[in-house]
Amino acid sequence: MRGFDFANSPAEVAAADLRGRRLVLRTFAGTRGAVAATSATRLWCAGLANASATALAVQDSGLGTPSYVITGQHPDDPERGADDRETAAYIEAVRTGRPVDPDRTGHRIAHSTEAARTRSLGIEHVHPRDIELATHADVFDFAMEAHRTDGALVLHRRPVRSRP
Repeated sequence: MRGFDFANSPAEVAAADLRGRRLVLRTFAGTRGAVAATSATRLWCAGLANASATALAVQDSGLGTPSYVITGQHPDDPERGADDRETAAYIEAVRTGRPVDPDRTGHRIAHSTEAARTRSLGIEHVHPRDIELATHADVFDFAMEAHRTDGALVLHRRPVRSRP
């Protein structure tokens, strides 16, 4: 798309040389969910790639049990959002000290209706490795906490302690 450097492709971004550059990423559902959460005491933006770091940041906040916003869910299609629900369940398991199976969670997401819908767009729109890369748990060791500043949401990278 003219004026934009990358599509929403993990494989494309992973292959790019981004040293010394700032990257702005926007997702339709995730951005809408974060913007709509106006009454949240604190707000973290998470995915499977930073799930455990997010769980530890939420746990360390001392705020108690969090609320999860499942941004991919649609009332008219109950199968949509399964990937978001799997990720939220993973985060909650880590937060509460229950065992997790990153490979099983990644497999379930890779075989979800949402992944099939994405694959159906074809290789001219979806890189063959995108689903694989998007289903790796705990690739990043930081949480992304959002703060409202001058009418905008600003994400801050929050390194967290190691898993217990």
